[in-house]
Amino acid sequence: MLENVCKLTTLIVLGCSFLYISAEARAGIVVDVDMDTSMAGIQRVRQASVGDVFPVDLIVTTDAAGVSSLSISVLHDNNELAFNSGSSEALPLGFMVNIVPGVTDAPNIGAGLGMSSAFDAATTGAGPFSKTFSIGTIDFRVAGLDNDNAPDVIPGFFSTVDLAFDNAMPANNLATSAVINTGRVSAIPEPTSFILMLVVGTGCCAIVGIKKLSRRKQD
Repeated sequence: MLENVCKLTTLIVLGCSFLYISAEARAGIVVDVDMDTSMAGIQRVRQASVGDVFPVDLIVTTDAAGVSSLSISVLHDNNELAFNSGSSEALPLGFMVNIVPGVTDAPNIGAGLGMSSAFDAATTGAGPFSKTFSIGTIDFRVAGLDNDNAPDVIPGFFSTVDLAFDNAMPANNLATSAVINTGRVSAIPEPTSFILMLVVGTGCCAIVGIKKLSRRKQD
């Protein structure tokens, strides 16, 4: 387990170091993982049980400079997550084409990891700016839970097909690094924990009630 965590950490560092998204100007790009699409906002942690099935949404936010092309792959901890129906790629508003249509899902690439490659899109224009949009979805099933607090879903630049380029103005192809946010699953608290809390809470209330009653009798 420790060896897998070390390998995973190394891959994350390399992926985040070399993740580049081409734009006409240097742009602030944020890549997010929404682990619970049923809730408002971006949820980077999801409580789940073994066997649960859920989609994970990949979200990109651009600043005013915009982005004209992108290509991102996603690693996942295959000890905890397995592909259910797999990945689907989106073509966000503002892009013309997916660079390589479709996503290839590899359940096991070694070191306890699976990979989805690649979520990409491009346009001959300026591309979307000051926008937040989904670039695709991965449908997962919870295979196990180890509660190690390590990332379970990691976007980044992990595949040789993750190329950064600008269709419109190659001379202005100024690659920009992205802020990468990861996602993870955690176990739903055991019912016994809630029962223990309820028993302790009820006991405390009873003790307080008895003390108050004793004081009244003494008065």
